[in-house]
Amino acid sequence: IYKKIDSTLKGNLGIEIEAALQGLDRSLAVVAPAFPDMGRRLIRGELRLGERQTATQLHLPSLLADHVQAAIETIEFQQVGRGFPVLITRLREAVQRKSRIVVVDAVDDRDLATIAQTCAALSDTVLGVGSAGRQAISQILAQEYVEDEYRGRVMSLFMMQHSLMSVGTFSVALYMDRVGPQFAI
Repeated sequence: IYKKIDSTLKGNLGIEIEAALQGLDRSLAVVAPAFPDMGRRLIRGELRLGERQTATQLHLPSLLADHVQAAIETIEFQQVGRGFPVLITRLREAVQRKSRIVVVDAVDDRDLATIAQTCAALSDTVLGVGSAGRQAISQILAQEYVEDEYRGRVMSLFMMQHSLMSVGTFSVALYMDRVGPQFAI
């Protein structure tokens, strides 16, 4: 189970996360809103934008602390970069300490894949929260559960969906240009 949020940290994030935790009976929310393909990274809990990773002054743990009573922890990108064994240990420790929210840094797709893999391994207690993570989760699941002999075929179909989305968007834009947005949408 995965809770999608805005990668620019807009909205009532804390309230939404607490409601999802309660409604889904999960112990811990792993919050990773980074979206590296769109130039959005989380470094030391702060949203960074673009190739230069310009600071936004949006510190996610502080934003969440302003709206929730839950215990919040952070895991920085250096820990995430050490891989699955380190991250799963850190998250299990957070559960034992009764933390409810862990903000996890991510600077690239590899970090998101590690976070997704860890959330999948702890799916009975953890709620994944983010923007681009659903892509990483589906990719991890496809690679983990597809038999070796079919993995290449499945991954090629998985990758093809991204190019088909662009074709569909282009077609809708052309149609909208001809008939107007009120009829195209």
